[in-house]
Order: sequence, then structure tokens, then C-alpha cells
Amino acid sequence: MNKDGWLDLAEVLDALRIFPRLILFSAFCFTAWYAWYALSLAVSVIQSAADPSLASGIVGGAIGITVPFVGSMFAKVADIYMNTGREWSRRPPSEPQSGTLTTTQRVTP
Repeated sequence: MNKDGWLDLAEVLDALRIFPRLILFSAFCFTAWYAWYALSLAVSVIQSAADPSLASGIVGGAIGITVPFVGSMFAKVADIYMNTGREWSRRPPSEPQSGTLTTTQRVTP
């Protein structure tokens, strides 16, 4: 495969946004796995505890602290996916704006 073929392949991969989609999918899988793991751990801790009401309070607090963190991580990855990518409009780049720049200098006596 020559250089043009590799560049065409790179452009297709960029247009399909394969790698950002893989990252988004892996973040979603991690979030789903964590939700399953946290719930199964919570159930096992509450079932094996001597005082189930105390254990449920502790587990609920731990899940209440960590789930928003994991959810915000997924939201950040989704935000990166939404805000990156190719600009498909074929407009020429905007012309630089001309104007006057004024500066001030401090004069000390």
C-alpha cells in the first residue's frame, strides 16, 4: 500500500471517528460494570452484616459518593466525543480581522 492509500485509510478512520467511539463504548462498559459490582457488593455486605441497618447506611453512603464520580467521568468522555471531530462545512477559513490596537503605559515620576 502506498502513501496515498494510507492517507485515504486514515481519512476514512477519522471520518468514522472509530477511536472516540471505542473510548466512549469502553467508558460505558466500565460504568455498567461498576454499577453491577457496587450493587452486588452492597447486597453481599448487607446480608453478611450483624446489623443490617448500619451496613445498609454505610454501603448506601459509599455508593452515593462513588456513583456520581463514575457518572461524571462518563459524562466527560461523552463531552469530549461531542466536542471533537471534523468540521464538515466547506467554508473557507475566516479572514483575520484588522483593527487598531491601543496600549497604555504606566509612567512613574
